[in-house]
This record gives sequence, structure tokens and C-alpha cells, in this order.
Amino acid sequence: MIRIVASALAVLTAVAMVAIAAPGVSSAQPAVAQSSVGASPDLSEPGPFRVTATARVAPCRGPGAAEQIRSVREQGARSPLLCTSAAPIGSGPDTGVDVYSPDGAPGRRPLVVLVGGSGANPGYFVRMVTHWASHGFVVAVAYDAREIAPESVFTGIRRAVAATNDPRSPLYGRIDPSRVVLAGHSAGATKALESASLIASPPLQVITDRLPLTVASGVRVVGVLAMAPDIYTLPGPSRTPTLITTGTDDRTASPNLLRPIIVDRPAAPTWFTVARGAPHLAAVDPVADYPLTRIGLAFLEFVTGSDTYCRAFVGAYPPVLTDPVLAVSVRNAAARSLACTR
Repeated sequence: MIRIVASALAVLTAVAMVAIAAPGVSSAQPAVAQSSVGASPDLSEPGPFRVTATARVAPCRGPGAAEQIRSVREQGARSPLLCTSAAPIGSGPDTGVDVYSPDGAPGRRPLVVLVGGSGANPGYFVRMVTHWASHGFVVAVAYDAREIAPESVFTGIRRAVAATNDPRSPLYGRIDPSRVVLAGHSAGATKALESASLIASPPLQVITDRLPLTVASGVRVVGVLAMAPDIYTLPGPSRTPTLITTGTDDRTASPNLLRPIIVDRPAAPTWFTVARGAPHLAAVDPVADYPLTRIGLAFLEFVTGSDTYCRAFVGAYPPVLTDPVLAVSVRNAAARSLACTR
């Protein structure tokens, strides 16, 4: 397996990457309601690009795998859980960055940095991130089992920017650092929200001895996709457009808890969507079974420059407010004040 490791970025730049097909969406589970946002063209279908990945996934095996599988089943995951070799499930390192990139996509591509929740193997979200990459995004899945502050988000940004600036890298010249989206699930969603605040208002003193929580000049975070955030901190002064998602059956990211804490407070343009019947770990299932697949991808397209998908979120009464898969869909005053460019 090819992997980016902390001590050797050159591994990424020197080796051929593994080609994989976008996992379209097959599942033995019954079909779920589909969002009207992003229905034409259908954003739940694989995009036009094959995807190259720096990590392989397989059914989860190894120390702790049985316990993890039991836990995620209890939190609503229905499909077989997929893992990379990252520890503690596998024998690999417990920190790193796996990259998924769209083969043949023209120009510099937007970057999505995704962080999973506490104890999550980076392979859990392979279906989702491969889907995003098939639609033209470079996705860096960053993980760090030992972090307290959100170092993994900054590691993901740093590695991706270093790779796009390195002539030896397969990603050389392929990433646009001015179009970065921070994404996460559960505790990883909280890290994405925290990181957007830290980037907007850099800390005056070092709060971690492992990694500076800053980004290079030229890096611009244009959006935050916070999926089912497990909130243990309040968001700071970010003004980055933010989509917060959860589900009516999510007992960890309870809609009633999230709304007053991270929807009504932020100055950032914020949308809050609650999918009907979705449990906490619905996002690890095949994209056809995740009710927020279309809405999430439409948001990525919107914040990275698509005027078409801007209109799904912005305007007098955009479609996201009436989408049939959503039990709740609201936006704050800052989101209501936005306008699309054309």
C-alpha cells in the first residue's frame, strides 16, 4: 500500500498512485429518499473522473476491529465497514494523510481536507471521498489518533500544498490552495469548525508543541462541511460559509443540542440541515444510501465557485430550504444576506 507518512513526503512524490474506480453506489440496502438539490445532473451518481488513491481499503480486520464494527453498527452504519492499514485497526501508523485525486481533471482542482471522528479509521469514509474526487475534488483524508488540538486538519493542508508545489509529485500543479474546504465527521467535524476559526484568527501563542496551527500565505479556506459534529467547544470568529448536517436519528449529534450552540451563534454564513431518519454514522454507508450525498457535494461545488450550486443555497428561498429529505433546514442571517455572483 502506498501511503503519505509524516517523515517522508517524498514517498508521495516518488511513487505511482493506485487507480480505483469511483464507487458508484451499489448497496443491498433498500433505496432511500433522494435530495432534490443536485438532482440534475444527479450528484449522487459518480462523476466523470476515475480516482487515484494513495491508500487501499478492505473489510476491517485486526486488533479492535470487532469492537469498532459493533460500535458503528450501534451508531447506525449498515454497510460493511472498510479500513486502511492505519493503527489501531491495522498495523500501520496512527497518523498520516491519504489522498484521493481525480485523474484527468483539468486545471488546478479544489482541495477538501477531511477528518474523521475519534477512533475512526481513515478508510471509513472511502465511499464518500472517492465520490467527491470523481467529481473533480482532490481530497486529503487526515488522521491523528493522539491529537488534542486539531493538528490533523493543518497536516492535511500542509501535505497537499507541499505536494502541489513539488515537481516530483503526481499532484504537482494540480491543487488550487485558494479553494480549500475543511470537512469532518463527528469529532472531526468539530476539528474542521475549530480550524476554520484558528485560520481566521491565528493564535497569539503556541497551543500545541507538535504543529503550528497556521497555514501558508496563499491558502484560503472557502467553506466548512461539518457532518454530525460532536460538539465539545464553541466555534470562534470564522466567517467562512459553513454547512452543518445531522439526522433525526442521530443520538450523538442531536439536532436539538446543535442548533443553539453552533447555528444561532456564529457570524459565518451557516446552513443547518437535519436528514430524516439519518443516524450518526450514515455517512460511512454507500453514497446512494446517505440522504445528504447530493446536498454535501452541492455545497462543495458552491463554496469552490459554482454559481449553479450557489443558487441551491443562496437567494430568497433556495431549494435547500425545501428539500424533501430534510426534516429541518434553516440558515442564519449571514447566509440570508449572501448573493450569487451572476
